[in-house]
Amino acid sequence: MKPILLAAALTATLAAAACAGQPPGAPSPAVGAQAAAGVNATASASSSSCFRMTQIRGHRIAGDNTIYVRVGSDDVYQVTTAGACGAGALRNDTLIISTTAGADLICRPIDLDLKIRSGAGMVTPCIVSSIARLSAEQAKAIPEKLRP
Repeated sequence: MKPILLAAALTATLAAAACAGQPPGAPSPAVGAQAAAGVNATASASSSSCFRMTQIRGHRIAGDNTIYVRVGSDDVYQVTTAGACGAGALRNDTLIISTTAGADLICRPIDLDLKIRSGAGMVTPCIVSSIARLSAEQAKAIPEKLRP
């Protein structure tokens, strides 16, 4: 029982120390650092932006390890998988998408649980290795038959 009380007291002490130097309503140090970085913070946020699973509007399987996903009306993301989970899949085969943490927000490859259901009903799990938002120019460069 004493180790639990000690751990609880230590946690409370550390939490109080973290909040002590900050007046009420002040932005967190992380927010201040991003504001100080200015344009760089905005550029890095847009290049690695998150999206909600409910915003996915379409997809195309472009190859053994590349899937293009349309998010909203304008954004296209390239999802790259480890291995060849798309081998043998048709461009319009069904994606089974869920989030790993139960949240709707997808920011990193680990946030996305992806499977491909082929026309024959076989389901192939995919390990997502990267998710990248494409620029408008990159999205236009995708061959028309592979655009989501």
